[in-house]
Amino acid sequence: MAVAVPDARLTRGTDRAAPARARRATSHQGTAIPAVLYVISPLDFVPDFLPVLGQLDDLGVVLLALEGFTRLCPTEAVEFHRAAIAQGRKYDPMPRPAR
Repeated sequence: MAVAVPDARLTRGTDRAAPARARRATSHQGTAIPAVLYVISPLDFVPDFLPVLGQLDDLGVVLLALEGFTRLCPTEAVEFHRAAIAQGRKYDPMPRPAR
């Protein structure tokens, strides 16, 4: 049984938002990966063997990374999910905008 495969020459360039999504995904990773590496790294601003201060600097880095991630996300998505959390709704995917 043969499967129809679209010709790449016909489909190339039809998704104009793809490069923007790729850049956005890369920038999101740019906030998360360094934060995770800092938290698991033995080298810290405040060493983790100090009882409370060592964990507080890790928490501060995670909170800064979350804030940066939230600022990079589309405003509509952030507002949708914040409203869902405030209303106590179970997970519901965000509706796609009408074209």
